This record gives sequence, C-alpha cells and structure tokens, in this order.
Amino acid sequence: MEPEHALEGTPGEPDSLAELARAVVATAGDRVRHEVGGVAYVVEEVTWPVSANEDGSSAFACPHTAFTLVREGAALLDVRRDYWDGNAWYRVVGDRLGRWMRFRIGSPGERGWDLHLATEEELAAFAGEARAVAEAFGLPA
Repeated sequence: MEPEHALEGTPGEPDSLAELARAVVATAGDRVRHEVGGVAYVVEEVTWPVSANEDGSSAFACPHTAFTLVREGAALLDVRRDYWDGNAWYRVVGDRLGRWMRFRIGSPGERGWDLHLATEEELAAFAGEARAVAEAFGLPA
C-alpha cells in the first residue's frame, strides 16, 4: 500500500471527495465524531512533523495545526504544509500526522504520530460511504 494518496487540501480542487471532506471540516468547526456504517469519521485537529534539515532529522510537531477528516486512523484530507517561523523554513517530513491534543503539553514521542495519510483503498472506502458521511455531518447529499 502506498500511503501518500490522501486528498489534497487545496481549495478549488475539482475532486468531489476532497470537496466533501473540506465541507465536513468546515461545517464541524471543531472536533466532531459520527458513526457511518459502524465506522467512525472524526474531524480532528492535527499536526505533522517538520524539519529544517533535508534529511528530516530534528523533526518536531508543526505548531500551525489544521483540522482534517479522519476515518479509522487515516487522514482523508491532506492538510500538511511547510512551516515558516520568520527566520527559516521547516519542511514536512513523511506522511505521518498526530492529534494536536497529544502535543499541546509536550512531545509524546513517536507514539504521538498515530495517524497516516489515507491510502487508495481507504479513499475508496470513503467514496463508498460519501453520501452517508455527508448526511451524518448534516450536509446535503
């Protein structure tokens, strides 16, 4: 499985699944969870590792968080971005994400990176449940 297939979080993208995921996140406004066919869909505030080094060493949790739609540990909308602290750029490292609530007080270490970008199989499952997801989050189907 290739993990880097999550839907891009870029506005204006024609993909209807990306539009649905963005609409769910925008409608939720905060952490919200709904069950669809026995599967949990959760709008989560997430962070991702960034590093100033090309090899990804000395990575840390990006302080600029974002909300994404998560299905069984898979981020359906790729919201990761590079980070500029006013002095240097820090590039995204890998395809992992973590729930921001775990990083607010300090670094939980590797166990904090418990989410990943959705694979093609996970996106296909989301596509099959899209209408029900829209209804569960109060969007027009």
